[in-house]
Amino acid sequence: MAERRKTKSSNITSFGNSQVQRIHSDIHRIMDSREYDFYELEPLEVKEVLLDKNKLPKKSNGKPNYKYYGAIKEVGVTIKTNKF
Repeated sequence: MAERRKTKSSNITSFGNSQVQRIHSDIHRIMDSREYDFYELEPLEVKEVLLDKNKLPKKSNGKPNYKYYGAIKEVGVTIKTNKF
């Protein structure tokens, strides 16, 4: 299960000039979005790491899509529990 945990908090103060206040709130919105750590807690088995350009997915023009370079192909692991 994926989760996000807030790591910090910021205080927003108001300013008299509306332009300065808008810029200030935009900066704090960007900072607040980066105040979370992402945790992925589901076990998986890595089947393949995409490091060969010939195995990368193709774009519509037929060229390799390097956005997926280093991505993995995986299978979720099912954990069997003992019944008592």
